[in-house]
Amino acid sequence: EKIKAQNKFRYINLNIIFDYLSSNDYDGKSIKKRREDILQKINILTEQLSNLKDEKNKNDLLEKQNQYKAELAKLKSDEDHYKNSVLSRIDRALDNIAKRSDIDFVFNIGEGAVYAKKEYDITEEVLREILKLKERSAPVSR
Repeated sequence: EKIKAQNKFRYINLNIIFDYLSSNDYDGKSIKKRREDILQKINILTEQLSNLKDEKNKNDLLEKQNQYKAELAKLKSDEDHYKNSVLSRIDRALDNIAKRSDIDFVFNIGEGAVYAKKEYDITEEVLREILKLKERSAPVSR
């Protein structure tokens, strides 16, 4: 097998891709909204607890606050599942592009590379590939 004279390196900005996908996706927006709602409710209860003069209501408020914290913990599991599904879509798109363009290494610019020429940035190409893959897997309407 012939060894290549030079390896081909490219980079992406994973944060841009992830933010784009999650802010343009129903599940991503839904999870983000649920997180914001729960955190807002916890903050309101925390404020009510700090201004509370009546000890009688304290246990009720603490119990509600604990329920919201439990909801937040469950949401974390949903977030992890969502994140993994997005990363798998990104991985599939990256794999397609790397094979098609004969790329040996793709780095995440956010972690590691201190400098990289813009010409080696394939972030937008990966986003386009993900959208193409999504179109191909979308149910066909008849």
